[in-house]
Amino acid sequence: ISNVGTTKNTYNLELGGPSWIVLDKSSLTLNAGQIFSINLIASPDYGVAGDYDISITVVDAEGKQGFIQPLKINVKDCHSASVAIEQEEADVCAALTKTFNVAVTNDGEQKDSFDVSLFGPSWTSLDKGSLELNKGGKENLILTASPSINEKGGHDVNVLVESSDKGYSGEDTLKLNVLTQQQCYNPNIILQENFVSIPQESQTTIPITV
Repeated sequence: ISNVGTTKNTYNLELGGPSWIVLDKSSLTLNAGQIFSINLIASPDYGVAGDYDISITVVDAEGKQGFIQPLKINVKDCHSASVAIEQEEADVCAALTKTFNVAVTNDGEQKDSFDVSLFGPSWTSLDKGSLELNKGGKENLILTASPSINEKGGHDVNVLVESSDKGYSGEDTLKLNVLTQQQCYNPNIILQENFVSIPQESQTTIPITV
């Protein structure tokens, strides 16, 4: 801000724009010909993105002279994380263990730390509870399902990845169908003939399909 007048003057500053933009000074006094710099501080929250029109109005203390400086600010979405379980739905046998790959990617513009949470039955688990990923970094987690012999039916398993400051997150869900042992081990025997006549002192082959 420059005082291009011939006398000392005081100026009041007014800012027009979103609430996450502020000026570090609301007024200042300048001698004739003096130049002074102020700071426009932009602190957009997570989830804020796009173009924003800003205006700075400078009016002298007497309200006689005014000046408006327009400004456009573009906010990039620099924070993002994604989670992808290798399958949307899967079968798992009771009393057996099955594992699934879970890919976690930092889609943002900077390195970040993440907390990993699992929401599902007590017999599901993840091999890691936290991650640190560079920009564009990716890491595979192992989701393990070990239902007991008495488990059955459908269960939703949700993997949630949150930035350490809880500002943003990503998640994915796996639907597990627990099969009983009868469903998993369901043998069937078929005889091509139900009655066979065998002469004495002879040999006959009876086909059995399992």
